[in-house]
Amino acid sequence: MTTAVEDIEQVIRTWLLTQDALSIVRREVRQQSKNIETTSHILTRTGFEECELSQAETDITTCKQAAEDFAILSMWAVFERRLIKRLEEECYKMQGTQPTEFNQRVFEKISSTIEYWRIDEAIDLIKPLVGGNLAGQAKSIKKYRDWVAHRNPRKPTPARVDPQTARELLKIIAAALDAD
Repeated sequence: MTTAVEDIEQVIRTWLLTQDALSIVRREVRQQSKNIETTSHILTRTGFEECELSQAETDITTCKQAAEDFAILSMWAVFERRLIKRLEEECYKMQGTQPTEFNQRVFEKISSTIEYWRIDEAIDLIKPLVGGNLAGQAKSIKKYRDWVAHRNPRKPTPARVDPQTARELLKIIAAALDAD
């Protein structure tokens, strides 16, 4: 089983490779547009084979942005899963004491509903582990993630988060969640 930090690193690696592949395609499309007489086989049977340069540039830029957004979504999913798992682990620790009917019922309620908690509330619970500043930064990533996922036009666009920044922050918090 991989750790959340390893999974976040895999998301970033995939995003970086995607960015590299799109850069290669951009170079090839530009080169092909300059040398109409020579045909590149690299673009054969792709959406770029007979694409106008301006359209290809637009499409590549759009793809790069989408890949960035998907990386944020993927890293957040990894982080959120680890956060919920850690909170569940804390519930099980409560069972280490002499169980009473009361704490057993509290445990059952918490463990059965934790998946449905508002993630902001779950982040608030880990402030003693990671500090208020990191928890606040995680909430900023969540706001951007929510905007990427839902694009609600009635809500303002939050501050942009780049994958490298999200990676570093979520890795720090995930490592703190794993430590104990």
